[in-house]
Amino acid sequence: MPPSSGKKFTEFEEQNPVNCGPNWASAQEAAMRILTWTMVYQVFKDSPATTVERKKTHVHCALQHAARIPPTLAYAVRRKTTTTFLKRSG
Repeated sequence: MPPSSGKKFTEFEEQNPVNCGPNWASAQEAAMRILTWTMVYQVFKDSPATTVERKKTHVHCALQHAARIPPTLAYAVRRKTTTTFLKRSG
């Protein structure tokens, strides 16, 4: 990712420890972040600024977010909420 995108990604990771704080309250938000980060990654993956280390960090963060989804998926399906699609996408 370009330096500015990589910086924002790193800032989010540092300021929002896994499963702590308001940005981890919703599995839907975690799923939406995975989708967004994946699209951004596809655009910038071949950029010279996208280092191997940044790629590894991106994958690590995506996996952490993905782990947030399964514990609430059954609830979303039972409730037939609008978040079911997003959670299944994540």
